[in-house]
Amino acid sequence: MVEKVRLVGIMLLVYVTEDHKENVTEEISETVATGIMGTMGNKGGVGVRLKFHKTTFCFINCHLAAHEEECDRRNQDYNNICNGIKFEMETDKAYPIRSHDLVIWMGDLNYRITQLKRETVFEKIKSCNYRSLLENDQLRKQIQLGKVLTHYVEGDIDFKPTHKFDIGTDNYDTSPKQKIPSWCDRILYLGRNCKQLVYRSHDLITLSDHKPVSSLFEVQVKVVDEAKYRQVLEEETRNLDREVNESLPRLTISTNEIKIGTVRFMERKQFILDVANTGQAHTGFYFCKTLGKENFLAPWVEVKPAKEFLVMGDNVEVEIHIEVNKLTAAALNRGDHTLDAILILRLDNETDNYISFDL
Repeated sequence: MVEKVRLVGIMLLVYVTEDHKENVTEEISETVATGIMGTMGNKGGVGVRLKFHKTTFCFINCHLAAHEEECDRRNQDYNNICNGIKFEMETDKAYPIRSHDLVIWMGDLNYRITQLKRETVFEKIKSCNYRSLLENDQLRKQIQLGKVLTHYVEGDIDFKPTHKFDIGTDNYDTSPKQKIPSWCDRILYLGRNCKQLVYRSHDLITLSDHKPVSSLFEVQVKVVDEAKYRQVLEEETRNLDREVNESLPRLTISTNEIKIGTVRFMERKQFILDVANTGQAHTGFYFCKTLGKENFLAPWVEVKPAKEFLVMGDNVEVEIHIEVNKLTAAALNRGDHTLDAILILRLDNETDNYISFDL
């Protein structure tokens, strides 16, 4: 048994064979009471959700409001269960019923056969004319109206109504109430890759005024080869990283080292820096100051243009002028500045390129 849950007389037990147990995870159970004053547990629903391999399952067992005339109340109970059951994970993520790959909804739904005389119902049961009898089934009508269990599937019913029997017998209700036989006990499912193989009642069981029903399903489950999954994930991660890197702005600079040689007083030197956009995205660039500096340029250096925008495949010539004049010579002579320096060319995505001046 992987999970169990109980609300007064409503119980749900989920079992799995030992050879599959290690593949069952994320087992959670929930309950919703819809009985007297909307809180008593004599009516309501219980649910269990789990993951088997990579397929999520949800099982709901319910006991809805009784009596033929309480159809609207049954609808309300159903909706209260749908709204109330949220399987909450430790990660604060909650799974509503319909979020699962497969939902099995079962229980004493209590919908009745209506608008037929009791004698007519018995005649149809005796002749096994269940199709005609189901035309007056409240549940089928409410589903058609879209009020409950929309898009759920129920297999063909080829067994007689399961309620109400005299306990300990196979006789329908002989009490003064003379209840009209009805299919109160139902099993429906919601999801793809599911085939209902068996849907039946068990007439030999006489412990209750209901005959229990059971169903057998064939379900296709998503199974992942973990070793191959990790291999594919790693390959796709590498591919994604490569695509991201290739899409990043990229500049190619003709040189990262400028040999300025001998610099003489009042002699202007010019150097050309060819900057090309060789990446897969448009980008701008600008020269920025180094840490601790007030300006991105030494006072004896001039750069044109100091910033530019390049589309893919475009390029620009950056002129770098060096001149020691009356304004800068004193600081160089005192040692406040040196002729060797570094320019930082920064792209819009904060990628830096460094250009050094060497004597």
